[in-house]
Amino acid sequence: MKLFAVTLAAFSIVAISSADLKSEINSMNSKIHTAMKNGDMKTCSVIMKAGVTKDFKYIEGGKTMTFDQMFEQMKASMSAMKLTNASTKVISVKEKGSMGSSVEKHMMEGTMTGPDKKSHKMSFSGVSTNTYVKVGKAWMLKVMNWGKSEMLMDGKPMDMSKMGG
Repeated sequence: MKLFAVTLAAFSIVAISSADLKSEINSMNSKIHTAMKNGDMKTCSVIMKAGVTKDFKYIEGGKTMTFDQMFEQMKASMSAMKLTNASTKVISVKEKGSMGSSVEKHMMEGTMTGPDKKSHKMSFSGVSTNTYVKVGKAWMLKVMNWGKSEMLMDGKPMDMSKMGG
């Protein structure tokens, strides 16, 4: 169940219309984090969809998804979790003409009821490498590629391959 990675991926999907790609990524991620913490998936969808190219690709573990496929998995994972904290740290940004890229570290924390019917503290962190293209004056996310990630349940590492996704 790499749904947590998909959920976290959503934090980076932004429409950007400024010369300063890094500050715009931070601004839009803040809006997405707020909507997600409020459980407002409709607002998340609107914000994120406006910020991706029509041919957007989400890549994780060799699998590629469209925006709609990614968002459906994200909604499913969020329905099982009460998000309490989310953040994204921009590690690096590069711009050259109408192309841009970023490396970002994402983190989210929350609680969910496990198969044992008990509440568990969940946390997820991961790093994405993102490719942006300028469409008119707006930066649009074209590719989000996940690298290293880690999920913890009650502070202990989890094997995400056993989660069913």
